[in-house]
Amino acid sequence: MRPVGIGRTNDFIYFNIQINYPTQFMKKLIPVSVLLLLNNIVFSQNYIISHDLQKEQTKYLRVGKHNDTTKVNSINISKNGRIILQVDNYNPFYWNARVTAYKKPVDNQSGSAGAFNPFSFLAQGFGSFISSALPKMDMPKPNSEGYNAQTSAATINAMNLYKKKYEQLMIMENKLNELENMKLKLNALKYDVIKDEATIKKEAEESVNKVLGSSKLEFEDAFSIGNKLDNTLQATIDSSVLLQGMLPKPPTGEAAIMVRNADGKLMSIQKFNEENPHPFLDKVNAVASLYRDISNANFRYSYVVNADPDITDLKLELFSKIDGDRKDTVVKYFSVKGKGNFKLRNSMGIAFTYFADNNRTYFVDPNSNKIIQGKGDFFTPVLSTFIHFYGGSGARLKWGGALGFGIPLQGTQKDINFLLGLSAILGNNEPIMISAGISGAKVNKLDKGYKAGDVVSSSFIIPTRSVYQPGAFLAVSFNFNAISGRRN
Repeated sequence: MRPVGIGRTNDFIYFNIQINYPTQFMKKLIPVSVLLLLNNIVFSQNYIISHDLQKEQTKYLRVGKHNDTTKVNSINISKNGRIILQVDNYNPFYWNARVTAYKKPVDNQSGSAGAFNPFSFLAQGFGSFISSALPKMDMPKPNSEGYNAQTSAATINAMNLYKKKYEQLMIMENKLNELENMKLKLNALKYDVIKDEATIKKEAEESVNKVLGSSKLEFEDAFSIGNKLDNTLQATIDSSVLLQGMLPKPPTGEAAIMVRNADGKLMSIQKFNEENPHPFLDKVNAVASLYRDISNANFRYSYVVNADPDITDLKLELFSKIDGDRKDTVVKYFSVKGKGNFKLRNSMGIAFTYFADNNRTYFVDPNSNKIIQGKGDFFTPVLSTFIHFYGGSGARLKWGGALGFGIPLQGTQKDINFLLGLSAILGNNEPIMISAGISGAKVNKLDKGYKAGDVVSSSFIIPTRSVYQPGAFLAVSFNFNAISGRRN
């Protein structure tokens, strides 16, 4: 790099600088840059762990170059890749979530407790919230007190109008009750953790359509519907007030009861309307807001983990937003098969060993004075402990090796049994191990120089010697850490 010229303007001095890179340096730099770029592209591998909370199903997916996905049994992490944990049917209104990545094997103690929705019982609805429900209004019976053949046409006409307005007020009150009950139902659906996303959204849409006749509830739509209902209510109240002066004379008997019911309903709705100037608009806006929340909600939780070859497990914890004093409601573990993921587990259980010489007994036949070979126990139960070693895959059945020892629970020979073989590790939490292989222990053999069929004296004591002998074993053992709920 060297200056090749100097110039000057009215405001500043400028330098012309020429930079010359050696040709050989550039030839080396370009291939290195290309290799670094290709390294990031070729060795970047992304995976998706997809879990459905409702179906309790988990899928492992590998993301291809064109964002297509292929189902795989395990994850092979590369240093430049990512793991995306996706949880479907995750209710964002009810749950908080936390994800922890582990760099050593953990016992997958996944489980869940019943999530409590405090709004569910409210969805059953209430009765009338304006006043106690009144019975259906019927006209007085003919010839009843206060209503007979002498009743004037003007009185009958006024009473028919009373009945009609009473029924209109009842319809408006029932509409308000429907809106209130729908608001409670939508609130319960919003925090529901039992139903899946499709069911929640479908039931919300059906409820809104049933009560309001439309599922289009943007702000302008809700305002129009609520305002129209408020105007209808106010017009019904105003026209009902005018009826109170239309009766020619105060009614008696059943007619008086009918008029009193209508006037009582009118007074209760008038009072309610004074305290709540826009009851329908308020209710419709509340319903519309809940419906929009549900319709627009994303019921998928996503968390991205930058891949690390040492990661072995992802832990998902879900907490209730509503009841903060509760412990984890849901805990899930997702196994990630990383490089060098090797597990050691200890277990304890019962092994059944077989040794040829333990299956034989010897005695002197009193008639022939010969040494006779008989049959002994086919197997010996041995209280055993094992160390299991295996790869840390996410399968429910894993294969590995087992090394252990045990003490016989019966028989005269109480020496230690040594056990070496293969293990099948069962379950996500790996609580049960089934092992089989070769065993080694001391057994009692007929002493050298003697064999079955030899003639001896009747008082002869059969000589035996204790020697190590190979045999076989089959064992069932348990990982008590998994059973008791402890995690490594």
